Amino acid sequence: DANIVLWSVSRGEQIGTLDGHYRSLSALAFSPDGKILATGGFDHYLRLYSTESKTIIRALKGAEGCIKSIDFSPDGEMVAAGCEDKSIRLWSVDSSYLLYTIEGFNPSGLQKFLGKLKKQKNGAGKGHECCVSSIAFRPDGLRIATGCMDKTVKMWAAKTGDLKCTLKGHKHPVNAVAFSHDNKLLASGSIEDPERMKGPHKPAPSNDKTIILWDAHTGATIRVLESRSYDTFSLSFSADNTLLASGGWDYTNNRNTIRLWSVESGELVRPFDGHNAKIMSIDFSPNGRLLVSGGDDKSVKVWRVE
Repeated sequence: DANIVLWSVSRGEQIGTLDGHYRSLSALAFSPDGKILATGGFDHYLRLYSTESKTIIRALKGAEGCIKSIDFSPDGEMVAAGCEDKSIRLWSVDSSYLLYTIEGFNPSGLQKFLGKLKKQKNGAGKGHECCVSSIAFRPDGLRIATGCMDKTVKMWAAKTGDLKCTLKGHKHPVNAVAFSHDNKLLASGSIEDPERMKGPHKPAPSNDKTIILWDAHTGATIRVLESRSYDTFSLSFSADNTLLASGGWDYTNNRNTIRLWSVESGELVRPFDGHNAKIMSIDFSPNGRLLVSGGDDKSVKVWRVE
């Protein structure tokens, strides 16, 4: 489905539709001021829409595969995308100029910056080895985090694209990353390897998947949340940074479950059940009282946290 539907959160009513993509969508993000919606999909385009006029502003072509994840910089001046072709791309929102591309793993360490190849600094230049499934700007705008099916999380300098650190600790593909609003923590969550589960005789799901909380500056491991047989497709911190919400699939109970975690203790606070398919996206309201989730069951649900 290539259609985009806009909803009023307060009324739960449809307020508009957007078109322009000709294949299914896989990612979207609002600009910080809510005036622009960025969408990406299987047609390899990132499109920018005005939420006020409900018209397309521009279409940005660059990826050689599906655009899997999108995020705006905190000032709204840049939009970044993680792509199926292993690349990370950063555009100027105003000019639509492609600022730089971080290619997939390349022993030469080359990347395209302002349209030209350059050697990355500090011996870096090691991009991801496969699909970049998740991307997030740190709230201060200085770093970008990416999660990948290669089981790693990487942090990059937002202005230059230089690699700052590679975070290793997951035993399974990383499908979600999110920063806390105070710039202190980075959360990442893993899923079952899709390639492992293909075929007529599917193996039993792994029981050692995790959600990891990292120091958002040094990359040190702060806490490991034992999600076990739970696939994490999306993550979001509450506004006061005390809670972490994860959306996913619980193999043990065969449920599509939202889990609410205590950031301080790492303990599960409570689950929310209601979706009939995988929960692919989740976010807290600005006041932290509501949680919004979207699933493969074609539904959007609003939950009361308190």
